[in-house]
Amino acid sequence: LARVASLTDAIDKRRRETESLGGRLREAREELARRKDEYDCLSKTASKSDALEALLRQAISMLPPDVTECPLCGTSFSSSDALLQHITRARAQRALTSDALSKALTASRSQQELVGERERELEEAEKAISAMEDEKNRCETSLRQLREVIATFPAQVEAPSDDHPDALDTEL
Repeated sequence: LARVASLTDAIDKRRRETESLGGRLREAREELARRKDEYDCLSKTASKSDALEALLRQAISMLPPDVTECPLCGTSFSSSDALLQHITRARAQRALTSDALSKALTASRSQQELVGERERELEEAEKAISAMEDEKNRCETSLRQLREVIATFPAQVEAPSDDHPDALDTEL
C-alpha cells in the first residue's frame, strides 16, 4: 500500500510538472509566433528599404545635378547636397532595418530551439509518468493477487488442535 501511495504521489507530482512544462511550451510557442511576426514585418521593411535604395540610386543617376526634390517621397530640398544627405539617411535607415532584421532572426532561431527543448522535456516527463503508472498498475495487481491469496487462507487453514500446534506452522 505504501508503494502504491508513493507511486500515486510521484505520478501526481509528474503530472503537475508536465502541466507546468506544457504551460512553458505554450508560452515559448507564443513567443516564437510573436518573433516570427516581428521578423516578417522587419523582412518586409527591409525589402521595401532595399527597393527604395535601388530606386533612389536609379533616380539620382537619371536626374540632372540641380534637382532638389526626392522623386520617391516628394520632399523638396534646398540643394542637391541636401537631397544627397536625404539619400544617405535613407541608406543608414536601411542598415538599421537590416540589423534589426538580423537580430530578430537570431532571436527567432533561439526561440525555436527553446520550443524544441521544451517539447523534449515534455516528452520525457510523459514517458516518466507512463512508466510510473505501469509500475503502479503492477503493484496494484500484485496487491490484489496477494489479497486474493490471503482471502483463501481461512478456508485452507484449519484451526490447530492443541496436540498439533506445529502443523499450522508447517502449512504456513
